[in-house]
Amino acid sequence: KTSDIVQMRINARLQTLGMVLNQGGSTLAQFSINNIGVSLKRRLGMMDIEGSLASIQMIDCTVPPDSPYCKVMSPVDQGVSMITFAYQTAEEAVLGEDYPGWDSSVSLQMRSVRIIA
Repeated sequence: KTSDIVQMRINARLQTLGMVLNQGGSTLAQFSINNIGVSLKRRLGMMDIEGSLASIQMIDCTVPPDSPYCKVMSPVDQGVSMITFAYQTAEEAVLGEDYPGWDSSVSLQMRSVRIIA
């Protein structure tokens, strides 16, 4: 089918985006967003965007590293993506019989996050 031919494909991945909060030469906290991936695929009459975020972590560096209060924010399940999402569009005028019955579709799945305050 002509609707299966990919006209454009874009993939982007960011391993880690981090920030460190310092005061007077001492590290107070660390914040990181890890393994972000986004994929865009454009086909005749359709567009698909999918992505994931493995984890968001916030660490309090003023307490010992083995303290249960060290990780202020972290995902509960370390082995799976914390957030996955998908966005799709479909054009009835272009797809004809292959039209899925909707113009736009959004899907978001977020797994458990542990916040210790």
